[in-house]
Amino acid sequence: MSTEALGRVESPEAARDELELARARVTRSLERVEQTLQPLGDWREAVRRNPLLTATAAFTAGYVLARLFSRR
Repeated sequence: MSTEALGRVESPEAARDELELARARVTRSLERVEQTLQPLGDWREAVRRNPLLTATAAFTAGYVLARLFSRR
């Protein structure tokens, strides 16, 4: 909805309807974003389910970073 579309609203009821539609679209968009980001917030559960894999990944990342940034 553009600002020009707002200028063409014929009544307060139509403006409220347009506003309600815009709110519904924003709500749906936010719900999709939340669903997309939800798995990223479950890292603690992933660690609980795979402690050995997590420890191995952390060790490997630390080793690689240490090798990259060592001053030899």
